[in-house]
Amino acid sequence: MDLVSIDCPKCGASLPPRLASGQTRCEYCGARFTTRRAQPASTTGGPSPSTGSTALVLAVVAALLLVGLSGGVAFLVIVGGGQGEDEVSSAAAPRAPSERLIWDDVGGLPVLVRIGGQPAFVGRTRAVGADDQLFVEAYGARDAERLWRVGPLGSYSEGYRSTLFGAVDDRVVVSDYRSILRLVDLETGEEVRAMTLTDRVDQLCAREGGARVWVHQVDERAHLLDVHTGEMTEAPRPEWCPRSQREARRLAQEGVGVDRAPGVRRMMVQRVHVDAERGVALAVEYPGTPIPHAVGFDLDNGEILWTRILPVVDVATVRTGDAPSGLAGGRLVAAYGAGRDAWHLTALDARAGTRLWDVELRPLFAVDKLEGLVVGDSHALLARTSSLEVYDAATGTLLGTVGTESYE
Repeated sequence: MDLVSIDCPKCGASLPPRLASGQTRCEYCGARFTTRRAQPASTTGGPSPSTGSTALVLAVVAALLLVGLSGGVAFLVIVGGGQGEDEVSSAAAPRAPSERLIWDDVGGLPVLVRIGGQPAFVGRTRAVGADDQLFVEAYGARDAERLWRVGPLGSYSEGYRSTLFGAVDDRVVVSDYRSILRLVDLETGEEVRAMTLTDRVDQLCAREGGARVWVHQVDERAHLLDVHTGEMTEAPRPEWCPRSQREARRLAQEGVGVDRAPGVRRMMVQRVHVDAERGVALAVEYPGTPIPHAVGFDLDNGEILWTRILPVVDVATVRTGDAPSGLAGGRLVAAYGAGRDAWHLTALDARAGTRLWDVELRPLFAVDKLEGLVVGDSHALLARTSSLEVYDAATGTLLGTVGTESYE
Protein backbone atom coordinates (compact mmCIF):
# COMPACT_ATOMS: atom_id res chain seq x y z
CA MET A 1 0.00 0.00 0.00
CA ASP A 2 1.26 3.49 -0.88
CA LEU A 3 1.79 5.85 2.05
CA VAL A 4 2.13 9.62 1.83
CA SER A 5 3.13 12.38 4.24
CA ILE A 6 0.75 15.34 4.11
CA ASP A 7 -0.17 18.56 5.87
CA CYS A 8 -3.65 18.95 7.34
CA PRO A 9 -5.59 21.28 4.99
CA LYS A 10 -7.34 22.86 7.98
CA CYS A 11 -4.66 23.57 10.61
CA GLY A 12 -1.47 22.96 8.61
CA ALA A 13 -0.09 20.32 11.01
CA SER A 14 2.39 17.80 9.57
CA LEU A 15 0.62 14.43 9.80
CA PRO A 16 2.15 10.96 10.14
CA PRO A 17 2.28 8.86 6.92
CA ARG A 18 -1.06 7.38 5.83
CA LEU A 19 -2.72 5.75 2.83
CA ALA A 20 -2.38 7.71 -0.41
CA SER A 21 -6.16 7.75 -0.98
CA GLY A 22 -9.31 7.59 1.09
CA GLN A 23 -10.84 9.41 4.03
CA THR A 24 -8.61 10.42 6.95
CA ARG A 25 -8.68 12.60 10.06
CA CYS A 26 -6.27 15.16 11.51
CA GLU A 27 -5.15 14.15 15.01
CA TYR A 28 -4.59 17.81 15.94
CA CYS A 29 -7.73 19.71 14.91
CA GLY A 30 -10.14 16.87 14.10
CA ALA A 31 -10.75 17.89 10.46
CA ARG A 32 -11.78 15.06 8.12
CA PHE A 33 -10.73 15.10 4.46
CA THR A 34 -9.88 12.96 1.45
CA THR A 35 -6.16 12.18 1.33
CA ARG A 36 -5.85 12.36 -2.45
CA ARG A 37 -7.15 15.94 -2.34
CA ALA A 38 -4.91 17.15 0.48
CA GLN A 39 -1.84 19.22 -0.12
CA PRO A 40 1.51 17.36 -0.03
CA ALA A 41 3.67 18.11 2.94
CA SER A 42 5.78 21.21 2.58
CA THR A 43 8.21 23.20 4.66
CA THR A 44 6.44 25.98 6.54
CA GLY A 45 9.46 27.67 8.06
CA GLY A 46 10.67 31.12 7.01
CA PRO A 47 13.49 31.86 4.59
CA SER A 48 17.08 30.98 5.39
CA PRO A 49 18.89 33.52 7.57
CA SER A 50 20.66 36.25 5.65
CA THR A 51 24.43 36.61 5.73
CA GLY A 52 24.04 39.53 8.12
CA SER A 53 21.85 37.52 10.47
CA THR A 54 24.30 34.61 10.43
CA ALA A 55 27.17 36.94 11.26
CA LEU A 56 25.21 38.38 14.16
CA VAL A 57 24.51 34.92 15.58
CA LEU A 58 28.18 33.91 15.26
CA ALA A 59 29.26 37.11 16.97
CA VAL A 60 26.85 36.52 19.85
CA VAL A 61 28.02 32.93 20.27
CA ALA A 62 31.64 34.08 20.36
CA ALA A 63 30.80 36.69 22.97
CA LEU A 64 29.05 34.11 25.11
CA LEU A 65 32.04 31.77 24.89
CA LEU A 66 34.33 34.57 26.07
CA VAL A 67 32.02 35.40 28.97
CA GLY A 68 31.80 31.73 29.90
CA LEU A 69 35.59 31.35 29.88
CA SER A 70 35.98 34.31 32.19
CA GLY A 71 33.48 32.87 34.67
CA GLY A 72 30.95 35.64 34.24
CA VAL A 73 27.16 35.47 33.82
CA ALA A 74 25.54 36.68 30.62
CA PHE A 75 21.96 37.70 29.77
CA LEU A 76 21.31 37.58 26.04
CA VAL A 77 18.66 39.67 24.34
CA ILE A 78 18.44 39.62 20.54
CA VAL A 79 16.34 42.37 19.02
CA GLY A 80 15.44 42.16 15.32
CA GLY A 81 16.31 45.26 13.34
CA GLY A 82 15.96 46.58 9.83
CA GLN A 83 13.58 45.30 7.17
CA GLY A 84 12.70 41.63 6.99
CA GLU A 85 10.39 38.88 8.16
CA ASP A 86 10.34 40.19 11.76
CA GLU A 87 8.94 43.59 10.82
CA VAL A 88 5.26 44.13 11.58
CA SER A 89 3.41 46.76 9.61
CA SER A 90 -0.09 48.19 9.90
CA ALA A 91 -1.52 49.76 6.81
CA ALA A 92 -4.24 49.74 4.22
CA ALA A 93 -3.47 46.80 1.98
CA PRO A 94 -5.51 45.74 -1.06
CA ARG A 95 -5.65 42.01 -1.65
CA ALA A 96 -2.86 40.77 -3.94
CA PRO A 97 -4.35 38.70 -6.80
CA SER A 98 -1.63 36.05 -6.46
CA GLU A 99 -1.82 35.72 -2.66
CA ARG A 100 -3.16 32.39 -1.40
CA LEU A 101 -4.96 33.36 1.76
CA ILE A 102 -6.68 31.11 4.31
CA TRP A 103 -9.29 32.45 6.68
CA ASP A 104 -7.87 31.12 9.95
CA ASP A 105 -10.39 30.92 12.79
CA VAL A 106 -8.06 29.11 15.22
CA GLY A 107 -7.49 32.44 16.97
CA GLY A 108 -11.23 33.11 17.27
CA LEU A 109 -14.30 33.82 15.18
CA PRO A 110 -14.48 37.15 13.31
CA VAL A 111 -15.70 40.24 15.16
CA LEU A 112 -18.32 42.49 13.56
CA VAL A 113 -17.42 46.20 13.82
CA ARG A 114 -18.09 49.48 12.04
CA ILE A 115 -15.34 51.26 10.12
CA GLY A 116 -16.00 54.61 8.50
CA GLY A 117 -19.62 54.29 9.56
CA GLN A 118 -20.04 51.09 7.51
CA PRO A 119 -20.35 47.45 8.66
CA ALA A 120 -17.04 45.60 8.69
CA PHE A 121 -15.32 42.70 10.44
CA VAL A 122 -11.93 41.85 11.91
CA GLY A 123 -10.31 38.42 12.00
CA ARG A 124 -7.17 36.36 11.55
CA THR A 125 -5.80 35.16 8.22
CA ARG A 126 -2.94 32.96 7.11
CA ALA A 127 -0.94 33.61 3.96
CA VAL A 128 0.05 30.12 2.83
CA GLY A 129 3.42 29.90 1.11
CA ALA A 130 7.08 29.74 1.95
CA ASP A 131 6.63 31.84 5.10
CA ASP A 132 3.09 30.78 6.07
CA GLN A 133 2.59 34.07 7.89
CA LEU A 134 -0.31 35.12 10.15
CA PHE A 135 -2.11 38.47 9.93
CA VAL A 136 -4.99 40.27 11.64
CA GLU A 137 -7.11 42.02 9.03
CA ALA A 138 -10.23 44.15 8.61
CA TYR A 139 -12.70 43.78 5.74
CA GLY A 140 -15.74 45.72 4.61
CA ALA A 141 -18.89 43.62 5.04
CA ARG A 142 -20.60 44.95 1.92
CA ASP A 143 -18.03 43.61 -0.54
CA ALA A 144 -15.52 41.55 1.52
CA GLU A 145 -12.68 43.82 0.38
CA ARG A 146 -9.70 44.27 2.67
CA LEU A 147 -9.44 47.60 4.50
CA TRP A 148 -6.18 47.07 6.39
CA ARG A 149 -3.91 44.36 7.75
CA VAL A 150 -1.51 44.04 10.69
CA GLY A 151 1.48 41.77 10.27
CA PRO A 152 3.15 39.55 9.47
CA LEU A 153 2.86 38.22 13.03
CA GLY A 154 5.02 35.13 12.65
CA SER A 155 4.48 31.81 10.91
CA TYR A 156 1.55 29.56 11.72
CA SER A 157 3.77 27.08 13.55
CA GLU A 158 5.24 29.90 15.64
CA GLY A 159 2.11 31.81 16.52
CA TYR A 160 -1.06 29.80 16.00
CA ARG A 161 -1.70 29.59 19.76
CA SER A 162 -0.61 33.09 20.75
CA THR A 163 -1.80 35.28 17.85
CA LEU A 164 -5.09 36.50 19.30
CA PHE A 165 -7.21 39.60 18.73
CA GLY A 166 -10.16 41.54 20.09
CA ALA A 167 -12.02 44.74 19.18
CA VAL A 168 -13.30 47.27 21.71
CA ASP A 169 -14.50 50.81 20.97
CA ASP A 170 -12.13 52.28 18.38
CA ARG A 171 -9.24 49.92 19.10
CA VAL A 172 -8.15 46.43 18.08
CA VAL A 173 -5.85 44.50 20.42
CA VAL A 174 -3.41 42.03 18.82
CA SER A 175 -0.96 39.64 20.48
CA ASP A 176 1.87 37.63 18.91
CA TYR A 177 4.35 34.84 19.64
CA ARG A 178 7.08 37.35 20.60
CA SER A 179 5.01 38.38 23.66
CA ILE A 180 4.18 41.76 22.15
CA LEU A 181 0.73 43.26 22.64
CA ARG A 182 -0.33 45.88 20.11
CA LEU A 183 -3.06 48.51 20.18
CA VAL A 184 -4.28 49.27 16.66
CA ASP A 185 -6.61 52.00 15.46
CA LEU A 186 -9.82 50.38 14.22
CA GLU A 187 -10.38 52.92 11.45
CA THR A 188 -6.93 52.86 9.85
CA GLY A 189 -5.15 49.74 11.09
CA GLU A 190 -2.25 51.91 12.24
CA GLU A 191 -0.39 50.81 15.37
CA VAL A 192 -1.02 53.17 18.29
CA ARG A 193 1.08 51.46 20.95
CA ALA A 194 3.14 48.27 21.42
CA MET A 195 3.85 46.69 24.80
CA THR A 196 6.30 43.90 25.61
CA LEU A 197 4.85 41.36 28.05
CA THR A 198 6.62 38.86 30.30
CA ASP A 199 5.21 35.91 28.33
CA ARG A 200 2.93 35.00 25.45
CA VAL A 201 -0.82 35.62 25.63
CA ASP A 202 -3.01 32.51 25.82
CA GLN A 203 -6.38 34.24 26.31
CA LEU A 204 -7.78 37.62 25.38
CA CYS A 205 -11.30 38.71 26.39
CA ALA A 206 -12.88 41.81 24.87
CA ARG A 207 -16.28 42.97 26.06
CA GLU A 208 -18.62 45.22 24.11
CA GLY A 209 -19.49 48.53 25.70
CA GLY A 210 -16.24 48.96 27.61
CA ALA A 211 -12.74 50.24 27.03
CA ARG A 212 -10.98 47.32 28.71
CA VAL A 213 -9.67 43.96 27.58
CA TRP A 214 -8.63 41.17 29.93
CA VAL A 215 -5.30 39.58 28.95
CA HIS A 216 -4.01 36.28 30.37
CA GLN A 217 -0.45 35.06 29.79
CA VAL A 218 1.16 31.62 29.76
CA ASP A 219 3.11 32.53 32.93
CA GLU A 220 -0.29 32.98 34.72
CA ARG A 221 -0.02 36.76 34.90
CA ALA A 222 -3.28 38.54 34.08
CA HIS A 223 -4.17 42.18 33.46
CA LEU A 224 -6.99 44.48 32.51
CA LEU A 225 -5.83 46.65 29.62
CA ASP A 226 -7.23 50.13 29.06
CA VAL A 227 -7.31 50.30 25.26
CA HIS A 228 -7.12 54.10 25.19
CA THR A 229 -4.25 54.74 27.61
CA GLY A 230 -2.41 51.42 27.34
CA GLU A 231 -2.41 51.12 31.14
CA MET A 232 -2.33 47.52 32.38
CA THR A 233 -3.61 46.64 35.85
CA GLU A 234 -3.19 43.20 37.36
CA ALA A 235 -6.64 41.67 37.79
CA PRO A 236 -8.28 38.25 38.21
CA ARG A 237 -10.53 36.83 35.50
CA PRO A 238 -13.71 38.94 35.21
CA GLU A 239 -17.02 37.11 35.50
CA TRP A 240 -17.83 37.95 31.87
CA CYS A 241 -14.71 36.23 30.56
CA PRO A 242 -14.84 32.46 29.76
CA ARG A 243 -12.15 30.23 31.21
CA SER A 244 -10.32 29.67 27.92
CA GLN A 245 -10.29 30.60 24.24
CA ARG A 246 -11.89 27.25 23.43
CA GLU A 247 -14.69 27.81 25.92
CA ALA A 248 -15.25 31.32 24.56
CA ARG A 249 -15.70 29.88 21.08
CA ARG A 250 -18.08 27.21 22.33
CA LEU A 251 -20.20 29.71 24.24
CA ALA A 252 -20.35 32.03 21.23
CA GLN A 253 -21.93 29.22 19.21
CA GLU A 254 -24.15 27.74 21.94
CA GLY A 255 -25.85 30.99 22.94
CA VAL A 256 -27.07 31.59 26.47
CA GLY A 257 -27.59 27.99 27.62
CA VAL A 258 -30.49 25.55 27.41
CA ASP A 259 -31.74 26.47 30.90
CA ARG A 260 -33.27 29.63 29.38
CA ALA A 261 -35.54 27.58 27.10
CA PRO A 262 -39.15 26.77 27.96
CA GLY A 263 -40.30 23.16 28.19
CA VAL A 264 -41.12 21.92 24.71
CA ARG A 265 -43.14 18.72 24.50
CA ARG A 266 -41.42 15.81 22.69
CA MET A 267 -38.37 17.89 21.83
CA MET A 268 -34.81 18.12 23.12
CA VAL A 269 -33.40 21.65 23.20
CA GLN A 270 -29.82 21.91 21.93
CA ARG A 271 -29.18 25.65 21.87
CA VAL A 272 -30.84 28.94 22.87
CA HIS A 273 -30.29 32.41 21.40
CA VAL A 274 -31.73 35.66 22.74
CA ASP A 275 -31.80 39.28 21.65
CA ALA A 276 -33.40 42.34 23.28
CA GLU A 277 -36.98 41.14 22.84
CA ARG A 278 -37.20 37.46 21.94
CA GLY A 279 -35.67 34.09 22.52
CA VAL A 280 -35.34 31.26 19.99
CA ALA A 281 -34.53 27.68 20.93
CA LEU A 282 -33.02 25.21 18.47
CA ALA A 283 -34.40 21.75 19.21
CA VAL A 284 -34.84 18.30 17.65
CA GLU A 285 -37.71 15.87 17.90
CA TYR A 286 -37.25 13.46 20.78
CA PRO A 287 -37.88 10.61 20.92
CA GLY A 288 -37.75 9.89 17.22
CA THR A 289 -35.79 11.07 14.19
CA PRO A 290 -33.94 14.24 15.26
CA ILE A 291 -35.57 16.67 12.84
CA PRO A 292 -34.42 20.22 13.66
CA HIS A 293 -36.96 22.83 14.78
CA ALA A 294 -36.87 26.47 15.85
CA VAL A 295 -39.06 27.54 18.78
CA GLY A 296 -39.74 31.21 19.56
CA PHE A 297 -40.59 32.18 23.12
CA ASP A 298 -41.20 35.22 25.32
CA LEU A 299 -38.18 36.12 27.45
CA ASP A 300 -40.28 37.37 30.38
CA ASN A 301 -42.65 34.48 30.96
CA GLY A 302 -41.30 31.65 28.80
CA GLU A 303 -44.50 31.44 26.73
CA ILE A 304 -44.00 29.58 23.45
CA LEU A 305 -44.97 31.92 20.59
CA TRP A 306 -44.30 29.75 17.54
CA THR A 307 -42.69 26.50 16.38
CA ARG A 308 -41.32 25.84 12.92
CA ILE A 309 -39.40 23.02 11.23
CA LEU A 310 -36.04 24.55 10.33
CA PRO A 311 -35.30 22.92 6.91
CA VAL A 312 -37.25 23.63 3.74
CA VAL A 313 -36.12 20.38 2.10
CA ASP A 314 -37.62 16.91 2.54
CA VAL A 315 -36.95 16.18 6.24
CA ALA A 316 -35.99 12.60 5.33
CA THR A 317 -32.92 14.00 3.58
CA VAL A 318 -31.75 16.22 6.46
CA ARG A 319 -28.39 15.22 7.93
CA THR A 320 -28.26 14.84 11.69
CA GLY A 321 -25.56 16.59 13.67
CA ASP A 322 -24.81 20.04 14.98
CA ALA A 323 -24.73 23.10 12.69
CA PRO A 324 -24.04 26.73 13.64
CA SER A 325 -26.72 29.36 14.28
CA GLY A 326 -27.07 32.90 15.63
CA LEU A 327 -29.63 35.59 16.43
CA ALA A 328 -29.34 39.35 15.89
CA GLY A 329 -31.46 42.18 14.55
CA GLY A 330 -34.63 40.15 15.14
CA ARG A 331 -33.46 37.36 12.79
CA LEU A 332 -32.45 33.79 13.51
CA VAL A 333 -29.88 32.57 10.98
CA ALA A 334 -29.08 28.86 11.06
CA ALA A 335 -27.39 26.22 8.91
CA TYR A 336 -28.45 22.64 8.25
CA GLY A 337 -27.21 19.76 6.11
CA ALA A 338 -29.27 18.16 3.35
CA GLY A 339 -28.53 14.98 1.44
CA ARG A 340 -24.98 13.68 1.33
CA ASP A 341 -22.98 16.90 0.98
CA ALA A 342 -25.20 19.97 0.64
CA TRP A 343 -25.50 22.76 3.20
CA HIS A 344 -28.30 25.32 3.54
CA LEU A 345 -28.42 28.64 5.36
CA THR A 346 -31.86 29.84 6.42
CA ALA A 347 -33.34 32.80 8.30
CA LEU A 348 -36.52 33.18 10.38
CA ASP A 349 -38.17 36.24 11.86
CA ALA A 350 -37.64 35.89 15.61
CA ARG A 351 -40.90 37.63 16.47
CA ALA A 352 -43.35 35.77 14.20
CA GLY A 353 -41.43 32.68 13.07
CA THR A 354 -41.97 33.46 9.38
CA ARG A 355 -39.24 32.35 7.02
CA LEU A 356 -37.27 35.21 5.51
CA TRP A 357 -35.02 33.28 3.15
CA ASP A 358 -33.29 29.96 2.52
CA VAL A 359 -30.22 29.47 0.30
CA GLU A 360 -28.23 26.39 -0.65
CA LEU A 361 -24.52 27.00 -0.16
CA ARG A 362 -22.16 26.59 -3.08
CA PRO A 363 -20.43 23.19 -3.04
CA LEU A 364 -16.73 23.20 -2.19
CA PHE A 365 -14.11 20.60 -2.98
CA ALA A 366 -12.24 18.47 -0.44
CA VAL A 367 -13.04 19.46 3.15
CA ASP A 368 -16.34 21.33 3.51
CA LYS A 369 -16.94 21.90 7.19
CA LEU A 370 -18.93 24.73 8.76
CA GLU A 371 -16.61 26.11 11.44
CA GLY A 372 -18.79 28.87 12.89
CA LEU A 373 -21.43 31.53 12.24
CA VAL A 374 -21.42 35.14 13.43
CA VAL A 375 -24.74 36.99 12.97
CA GLY A 376 -25.12 40.76 13.13
CA ASP A 377 -27.91 43.22 12.48
CA SER A 378 -27.05 43.50 8.79
CA HIS A 379 -24.65 40.68 7.92
CA ALA A 380 -23.90 37.03 8.65
CA LEU A 381 -20.36 35.62 8.50
CA LEU A 382 -19.99 31.88 7.86
CA ALA A 383 -16.58 30.21 8.31
CA ARG A 384 -16.19 27.22 5.96
CA THR A 385 -12.96 25.25 6.48
CA SER A 386 -10.46 27.70 4.92
CA SER A 387 -12.66 30.61 3.82
CA LEU A 388 -15.18 33.07 5.21
CA GLU A 389 -18.44 33.81 3.39
CA VAL A 390 -20.25 37.12 3.90
CA TYR A 391 -24.05 37.16 3.55
CA ASP A 392 -26.65 39.91 3.59
CA ALA A 393 -28.71 39.05 6.67
CA ALA A 394 -31.89 40.53 5.18
CA THR A 395 -31.87 38.61 1.89
CA GLY A 396 -29.36 35.74 2.17
CA THR A 397 -27.35 37.12 -0.76
CA LEU A 398 -23.71 36.07 -0.83
CA LEU A 399 -21.72 39.31 -0.91
CA GLY A 400 -18.17 38.01 -0.98
CA THR A 401 -15.62 35.49 0.22
CA VAL A 402 -12.31 35.88 2.04
CA GLY A 403 -9.75 33.10 1.77
CA THR A 404 -9.08 30.05 -0.36
CA GLU A 405 -12.23 27.98 -0.99
CA SER A 406 -10.59 24.73 -2.03
CA TYR A 407 -7.43 22.74 -1.46
CA GLU A 408 -7.55 21.31 -4.98
